[in-house]
Amino acid sequence: MLPEPCSTCGLFSLRGPSAPWEAPHSPRVLELLSVNTAPYDSEVGDLRRMEMQCSASVGCLQTQIGKAEETLSTLRAMHDAASEKLGDLKNILHPIRYLPRDILAEIFVLCTPVPDGRDTYVWDPFDTLNPRNHPWNLSHVSRRWRDVTLSLPRLWSTVYLNFEHYEALSYRQCMFKSGLVFERSASLDLDITLESGINGIEEDPMMGFLETSFFRMPVPIVTRT
Repeated sequence: MLPEPCSTCGLFSLRGPSAPWEAPHSPRVLELLSVNTAPYDSEVGDLRRMEMQCSASVGCLQTQIGKAEETLSTLRAMHDAASEKLGDLKNILHPIRYLPRDILAEIFVLCTPVPDGRDTYVWDPFDTLNPRNHPWNLSHVSRRWRDVTLSLPRLWSTVYLNFEHYEALSYRQCMFKSGLVFERSASLDLDITLESGINGIEEDPMMGFLETSFFRMPVPIVTRT
């Protein structure tokens, strides 16, 4: 016989002295398992009875496994829903939401890549037109972050363009995004670095557009091939 089911979850305990699968084999059964001879006629009745008990237990346990899997699936769904809600609440209560605008702006400025003295950037390779890079990604977080990002021309005054990255983009797209960068940098001096894996970068159609902003650079433009 199976043990009594739990009054809370309705599942049977897998442990307990009354469970037939818990009792160890008798020495006689162990002996029969080690040889290939048939049991005595007087033993067959008890062996059949134990067989039926274990067979019933296997069936009951299989049913309980199904119920447990359903319960586990439900619990996992409940856990995921609770975790998602917890994440939302933590997001709402995150300390960064309470930062004053000027402190947030200073943090954004510190994220700006700067030259390291070797005509490269600390965050090299950095790509100004990549929407996953700073400051584009900052402006995509929330309306408040976007307002702060667009109010800081300094974030947009460091320009790094690698022409090899723009093969999949049209010149119209490149010029549009570059125009946004120059517009958002307001009247600040620009720090522009151009890089290309091919010779003749000065012949690239983008150069004509960029030359309109060269007067805003305090030092000669840096090019790398």
